[in-house]
Amino acid sequence: MLHDMSGRLIRQFMLDEVLEGTVLRLPTNTYRNEVYVVTVMFANNEPVSKRLVIN
Repeated sequence: MLHDMSGRLIRQFMLDEVLEGTVLRLPTNTYRNEVYVVTVMFANNEPVSKRLVIN
């Protein structure tokens, strides 16, 4: 999931859209220069969130 810093959901990705081998690659060319939060849900339903800065 991709959220902006105000918490708005920007986009949800399906695993097959972003998984390249063992790497998750998110397309960033359509998003504004901003700070986003990327959240990944794993099989154990534990979310992992990281900041993504696009500039």
